[in-house]
Amino acid sequence: MAELPPIRLSEAQRTRIQLRHKASIERFGYHPQALFWSDQDVQKMRFEVLANLIPSVEKSNHQAWSILDVGCGFADFYAYLNQAGYRINYTGVDVSPDMIYSAGCLHPDIQLFEGELADQGFEKNSFDFVFLSGALNEVVDETGAYAKSVIRDLYRIARLGVGFNLLNKHNSWIQSRADLQSFYPASIAAFCERFAYKVDWRSDYLANDFSVFLRKKVDVKSCV
Repeated sequence: MAELPPIRLSEAQRTRIQLRHKASIERFGYHPQALFWSDQDVQKMRFEVLANLIPSVEKSNHQAWSILDVGCGFADFYAYLNQAGYRINYTGVDVSPDMIYSAGCLHPDIQLFEGELADQGFEKNSFDFVFLSGALNEVVDETGAYAKSVIRDLYRIARLGVGFNLLNKHNSWIQSRADLQSFYPASIAAFCERFAYKVDWRSDYLANDFSVFLRKKVDVKSCV
């Protein structure tokens, strides 16, 4: 599949998202609810699933995996990976300046960029692994074209693999929420198979969520 230019948020969409996050931080402070997660356990469960994409390198001579976290929020995924013993060089991106400021205060040693992914100009294969958790759950367009454009760009930027989650359209509660962007897992997998070397997905950890894993044609073991 030929590479297409990424779809960008309109100024109105960007402003809406930024104001929504600003209000949620003012209301909840540093808490998963400020990121629209129900609680920390749900957030951690999503992180555990995504982290399975990263090979264990604790007993190897590998320096560290480079990780890009798109829609990083407070950079909680960075904290989770550190606590779980992964060796990483972490970079976070978020369209919310308030989230970027908060993440920088919480983790002054990480690299952070404000803006959406398309603003950053990352080159092909810039990071070993690229992740996105919950950042595509808000409706931008009814067709899902924006979300699919972001997913394609995640794959372009990754050298080894991509992990992301989306809301599961099979769930009746999700179907009742017109403000939430959701997809059928098999449909997203079929879309990704048009450009990704290998596609896997799972939906066995939460009733309203599923995760997709995209791998490139690279022997990860040889990189360890």
